[in-house]
Amino acid sequence: MQLVTDPPEAVQVTRETLRPLGNYVLVKRAKPAEKSAGGVIVPDTVQREQKKTNPIAYVIAVGPGLPMDDGRRYPIDVKPGDKVQLLRTLAEAVLDGVEEETLWVVDVGQILGVVEPESVLG
Repeated sequence: MQLVTDPPEAVQVTRETLRPLGNYVLVKRAKPAEKSAGGVIVPDTVQREQKKTNPIAYVIAVGPGLPMDDGRRYPIDVKPGDKVQLLRTLAEAVLDGVEEETLWVVDVGQILGVVEPESVLG
């Protein structure tokens, strides 16, 4: 075991410096719609409720997956750029020091699915 006698200088956490491990995924929550498809302005109270009940996020980075007994890793079915539907409970919030936005580290099991563009489903 190697002991660290002089810890390295603190690195500012950003989406570029935080690499998820194992089964974890780094996501950025999507902002609730401010206007409906018809152009009606959505009130703040409704936006807050949407944020609680319908958490949508964009995948920023993906861990390598958990190791299997044979040394391979379980694949993770999402990739950076995917728009995903999350469970309501999130894991850890991380403040991006450069962008000054909150990013979330979630277990891949908290991702319910990938939100496909309408043209794919229709």
